[in-house]
This record gives sequence, structure tokens and C-alpha cells, in this order.
Amino acid sequence: MTRRNKEIEAAIDEYKNAEERYKKFINTIYWDYIVIIVNNKKQKYITKRELNERKKLGFLAKKTRIIIKIAPSNVEPGYMLLKTIKRINFKNKKILYIPSAGQAQRTLYYHKIGKIWIPVQKRLTNKRSSTIFDEILINTFQILEKIDKGMLVCCSDVITLLGEEIKELNSENTYVFSTKENMEKGIKHGVFKVKEEKVEKIFQKKSISFLKNNDGIIENNVYIDTGMILFPTDVLKIFSKINIKDKSIDLYEDIMSLFVKQNTIIKEQIKSNVKNRLEEIGLNVIKLERGKFIHFGTSEDILNIKLDKEDFIKKLGWNENFEKYEIKNENYLEDSLCVSNCKKSLIFNSDIDFEIDSDVIMYTTRLGKYKWITILYSFKDNIKATWDEATLFGKHLNCILKRKSNNMWDAKLYLPAKSKMLAIQNAKELYNHVKNNEELNFKKAMSIDEILKKEKIK
Repeated sequence: MTRRNKEIEAAIDEYKNAEERYKKFINTIYWDYIVIIVNNKKQKYITKRELNERKKLGFLAKKTRIIIKIAPSNVEPGYMLLKTIKRINFKNKKILYIPSAGQAQRTLYYHKIGKIWIPVQKRLTNKRSSTIFDEILINTFQILEKIDKGMLVCCSDVITLLGEEIKELNSENTYVFSTKENMEKGIKHGVFKVKEEKVEKIFQKKSISFLKNNDGIIENNVYIDTGMILFPTDVLKIFSKINIKDKSIDLYEDIMSLFVKQNTIIKEQIKSNVKNRLEEIGLNVIKLERGKFIHFGTSEDILNIKLDKEDFIKKLGWNENFEKYEIKNENYLEDSLCVSNCKKSLIFNSDIDFEIDSDVIMYTTRLGKYKWITILYSFKDNIKATWDEATLFGKHLNCILKRKSNNMWDAKLYLPAKSKMLAIQNAKELYNHVKNNEELNFKKAMSIDEILKKEKIK
């Protein structure tokens, strides 16, 4: 067995052990608080509903107190964390904190529910799928077992398999958890410069040449920032006394950098004795040499997870076809049907019975009782692109769309309809117009931003 296969087997074994222990001790060893930060009232409603359902199913401890907070649009995750810590009783408490309030522009089809509820297609019940949230509970259980207080922060779009047993966690240390990944992965994520068991520097989405020049690469690998941070109670006390008015404070770039000798916005706003104390505490790193970092950050990430070329995900028991979830002809279908020849596409709540390119994303949603709309675009189209750079199926928007917009997100492209079938037909006509290089001038067309704000909960 190769080293790579041994690492995969170790990750799978630890995952299955963690799942077994979690189910066995669910009401004995549990989080005192689970705090989830969401984007809007719809996400709060869905999150509350999902968590209550899990308590009824016995998959979430009955004694765990749930706190769901909406983050205003002008507030960054770091500021929200500091604000939340001021308002909860963290003394002698074990807290799981999950920031899930991003706009999810790159995965807009999950905007309504929030990334934390992305399904992994493992049965939670006969009809209900496991989600990122459920997998976080399983994969952090080993950490929960080893602490008696403190706050564990986890990303809402990442599942980290520990891959091995963590021997010890000192209740006075701040820990980050890092997997060793190929250096190409480092340019899309945070990377730690590690010396022995400490983090010396944190690099956010830097180039390979930058990482090489700053000793961020070791034998073509990087220590990736998985987004998991364990804050001890003493650090929470320090955080609770920091008075920050700047709402642009980032969690991973600004807050974490307080613990290393690195200049950030937040360091200019706190007292020197606080800075010195946090730098003295520092960041201890748990190197998950056999761990796995599974990121659902983009449509490409999600499709690669679903297609599972390395056959790793299937060994975890994920990506099983059942009920509304299906992997077919290299497409991922959710509540959908596809009888065309397209491949490598993500299709949500849509039926495709017309010929269309491969590598597309199609999402149909309801705006009202008698109003539906379908968003359709290509993997190559950058949803975050500015107006001059934005494309739809490879054609520049400034050449085909009569009404100018600020960017792709605000471009009025999609026509609502009185039925789901007609909404999909509108998307088909949009696709044909673009392919034929015809100017788009649809009256009453809506932008992606407008659609996501107005879509209804089922």
C-alpha cells in the first residue's frame, strides 16, 4: 500500500470511529452552545428548522443551546465574532461557532439555505441527507472529547477529516488545525508558515512564487489553513474586552494575525498590552498529516467532490444516489432531470430536455405562488466579474446586453414566468440568444442579486 493510500485509509478509519463515538455519546459529551451566523431571515428560519429537526431525530444533543444570529451586510466575520463573544456566557462552556453569513456568490444555488446545509448525500434518515453541519459535528467530536471549555470555530463550507487521533489539547493554548496539501492548493486558501509546533506567519491566497520566497512551501507542500481554530477561555476573555468599531475586521486575516507578528488592520485599534499578550499566547498548530481538507467553496469544488475521481468520497459513504440527489452522466442533479447530452454540470430543481453545452450551472427557484425563474450560466462565467470582464456562455455582456450594469451579479438577464416549465423555457431562449450573438433586451428581466433576495422558502 502506497503512502497516499495509507493516508486515505487512516482518514476513513478515524472518520468512522468519530461517527460511532458521536452517536454513542451524543447526550453525554456535547457542545453547551452552538452559535451559527447567517445571512438573512430566510437562512435563520431554515437553520432553526434544521437544528430542531436534528434534536427530534436524536442527532443533536437536547441540552445544547442554539444561538442563531443574522450578520448585517456591512459586517465582516471578525467583527461579528468579537460582538458575539461579548454577548454570550462562555465561562466553563464548550462552544461551537460557525460563521455562515457569506453571500455565496460562487455557489448561489445554496444561498437560500446557507452553505452549512449543503448535502453530502449520506443518509441521515431514509429521506434526509447529511449536510456539512452534520459532518462538522462528527469530525470535531474528537476535539470535543478532549476539551472541558473553549470555543471551536469552523468554516461553514469546509469539512476537515482529522485522519488521526489528537493526543492532547492544552486548555491554555490557542490551536489551529492544518492539513498538508499540494502547493497548488495554497494559492486559493490560507497557508501557515510553521516552525516546529507554532505558526510564524499566515499567508492568504498568495502566489506560489510568494510562498516559496517566504518559506511557505515545504517539499512542494503547504500547511493549509482549514478554518478550524480553538480559542481557550482566557483568549475569549481578552476578546470580550476589545472595543472594536471597525466592522470590516476579518476573522481569518485580522483576528488570527493577532497571535503572530504580522501587521493587520485590527492591530492598529487595540492596546499594546493586549497585542503583546496574544502574541505571547501564539498559535499552536496541530499538523493533521493524514487529515483531509474538503472544501465546498466553488461550483468547481462541489462538482469535483460529487464526481469523486479518486474514489475517496464514496469510501466515506457519501455521494449516494437517493431520493432527490443523483450523480448521472457526470452531472450532479438535485431535484432535477436531465435528458440532454450535457456533462459535468450542476443542475438544481430543473429539468433539461434541450441540447445545451456541458459545464453549465442551472438553478430554478420560486419567487412567489405563481412566479418562477431559472438562472443559467457556464462554469467559465465569473459571477463576481466586473461589467467589462463579465461573460455569459463566453460572450461579453457589454456586447450582448443593452442595459449596462455594475457587474455580473447585478446584470438583468433572467426572465420570470408563471410556471417552473416556462421559467426553464425562458432560460433556454436566453441560451439560444447568446449562442446566436443576439442582443439581449428582455423587459422585466431580473439580476441574480434580485432573484436571491426574492426567492421563497418552500
